[in-house]
This record gives sequence, C-alpha cells and structure tokens, in this order.
Amino acid sequence: MSQGRFIEFNQATLELLGCTEDELRSRTTGEFYLNPQDREQFLTLLEEKGFVKDYRVDFRRCDGKIVRALMTASALRDSEGNITRIHGITRDITEKLKTEDALRKSESYYKSLFENTLIPVLILEEDGTISMVNKEAERISGYSRDDLEGKLCTDFILEEDRMSVVPEGKISPENILERLEFRIIDGCGNIRNIFGTYGRIPGTEKIVASGIDITEQKRAQKRLKELLDEKETLLREIHHRVKNNLQVVSSLISLQAHGITDEKTIENLREVQNRVNSMARIHKQLYESENLAKINFKNYTEGMVPEILYSYGVMGGDIKTDIKMENIELSIETAVSLALILTEIVSNCVKHAFPEGKGEIKIELLPGEEFYTLSVSDNGVGVPEINLENPETLGLQLINALSRQIEGRIEIKAGHGTTFKIEFPADLKLK
Repeated sequence: MSQGRFIEFNQATLELLGCTEDELRSRTTGEFYLNPQDREQFLTLLEEKGFVKDYRVDFRRCDGKIVRALMTASALRDSEGNITRIHGITRDITEKLKTEDALRKSESYYKSLFENTLIPVLILEEDGTISMVNKEAERISGYSRDDLEGKLCTDFILEEDRMSVVPEGKISPENILERLEFRIIDGCGNIRNIFGTYGRIPGTEKIVASGIDITEQKRAQKRLKELLDEKETLLREIHHRVKNNLQVVSSLISLQAHGITDEKTIENLREVQNRVNSMARIHKQLYESENLAKINFKNYTEGMVPEILYSYGVMGGDIKTDIKMENIELSIETAVSLALILTEIVSNCVKHAFPEGKGEIKIELLPGEEFYTLSVSDNGVGVPEINLENPETLGLQLINALSRQIEGRIEIKAGHGTTFKIEFPADLKLK
C-alpha cells in the first residue's frame, strides 16, 4: 500500500501515462503525481470513506508531459480493515480543461471589447428589456448600469417616440439591421437625440443595439438652417455619416457575436476592434476638423497604420511602413469605406506576409483626373491565387463589398510580395 505498485491495468492506462508495460510495473504510483500532496489527500479520503469519485489530480507522464485527470476509486481491505488494493478509473480531461480555459479567455476578451468600444451598445430582449449595457451607454444616457439593466428601454424614451422603437411592445427586426432616430430623457432630465441601429444576434432571441448621440449635430443643424442658405447640406452629411458608420459597426458586432467557441476567437475580435477603431478615428478627425464634409486621408492613414501594427504587437520597427500620399481630401462616405479597406489589407499583411516578423509595407494614394488609386504592397511571401468573384475569407469579402460601395475596381498582384490596388472615381458621390 505504501509503495503503490501497479498490479493490473489496461492499454488505456499505458496510453494515459505514456509508458510501456515494463516501465509502469517498475514504477510506483506516487512517482506519477505532479504534486505528492495530491496522493496523500487521495489516500486519506479512501481511508476515511472507502470510495472517492472524480478526484482532481495532475500526473507527469513517462515522457514528461502533464496530464490533467479525474480519478474514481474504491478501496479493498483485509480482515483487519487495512487497505490492500485500490481499484480505480482515471479520465484524461486535459483537452477539456484547455477548451474551457480558451472559452474563458475568449469571453473575457469579448466582454472587454463590448465594454470599451467607443460606441454605446446594449443587449435587449424581444420585449425591450435591457440585459446588458457598456460604459459608453452609461455615459451617454446619464444613468448607471443598475438604473438601466432589467428595465424596459421604453422607460427612457420620450413617450411620443416609443412606438417607433418598440411597436406593439416587441422588437422584431425583419432584416439584419434596422436604423431609426428617436429621443431619450437622460439622467439629468434633458432630452437627447439618438440615431440608433439594432439587429438580432444570430442564433439567439436577443437584440444588439447601438447608437450615437446626435443632439449637438441637431442643434448645429438648426443654427445653420437659420444662418445659411445651404441648410440641407449638413443634414444630409450628418445622416449619411451616422447611418453608414453605424451600419458597418452593427453588422460587424452581429457577425462576431455568435458562436465564440474556437481558438481563433481572440484574433477575430481583434479584427473587429481594428475595424471599429478605424471608424472611430474617422469621427475623431472629423470632429476636430473645421471641414465637416471632407477627410484628409494622408493624415488619417499616418495615424491609423501605426495603431494597427501596435494591435498585433509589432514594435521596434520590425515591420517598416512607407506612406506616400498628397494631402488628398475625400468625402466622408468614401473615406470610411477606404479606411476599412486599408485596415483589412494592412492587417492581412501583418498576419500573413511576414512569417519572420520583419518586412516593409508601402502605401500610396495616387491622384488622377478621373480616378484615384490606393496601392498597398508588401515584400513578404506572397499569397496564393485569390478568386475575387467568390472570396473565402471575411476580410476579402469586406474588401470586395466596400470596393463596390465606392464603385472601385480591385487588382491583386502576387510574386515577390503582394500588391493590392483599388481604383475608384475621384468625384464619387454616393446616394
């Protein structure tokens, strides 16, 4: 009993402990315990109860690998009550624990993304009950999380706008994305104008909703209507800006919210975060600019590209960037689409082009009389042939869809490195 020798065992035991039959017979049971105290506690429980179920223990195999396991065992005693043998079954739960740990990390990462995104986000039940809110939703509404969660969203909406948000007491988005404008009463009793989007989370009965506070834009709109002849311009630009940006953001959240189960989840969420941040930078630059209608894409690119590299842990100049652009100003609609395209291509370069972790990315925006050309090239390993008519990855699908949105044409050249070129009209006006 004190030596703990193996007497009878099956093939599964040999596979679990990574031993040959001779190796197993030559060693004591205690030699396999990663923590000797686990064996002492196990034997104590057997001595007291005669039976142990699902005892958690770690073993060190003959090849040095660690096995996480659950043991169920019973004790056989002699006439004097001493334990002479132990019969047991051991289950390897190593992979199960790895999966659970990966899921915990994925959930933690997703919650961090949800909590820290720059746009207010809420999770709703079909009847409009608020299940979850993030920090930005608290800030915009002026209410605490405890004030919001568990309440009906209509409790905070101006009475005359409630039916447009929750018709007949139920939110039922027929399409992937719904957009609407309404007013809320914030925690200080002020009325705020909100432009919101909502859509069903795939595979669930829950609704993801996001919004942006357009109260100041509404006030500016009113002032400009009083002072300027071009009173329709700002209204059109505000609605295009808010609608197009939030449509992309909400679609990305919906795509990523369902089925957080595989090992690629963290990478997927990082990609979503980069997409959201690329749009947030557009808004930040727009708000700080005197021109509400145009974006200086050179300034934008010089600020965004280092953020993408940093998000993938690239530091110290291992991946160099060469950005050559004139001070070209693009419309808001074109800039948003082009920013997301650039984010996808640069992210793809960082992830796939440089297995050694070193290389160079060149970015150019070439002006022409009728067309602009965005060119992104790397000196990496190149890519296999890509079917642009039927792209397989989400990133390429987004590049394809966004290029069509700006009436662009895509060209990909592979060889020593890869070059993406997107040509689009210089005077594009989206409807």
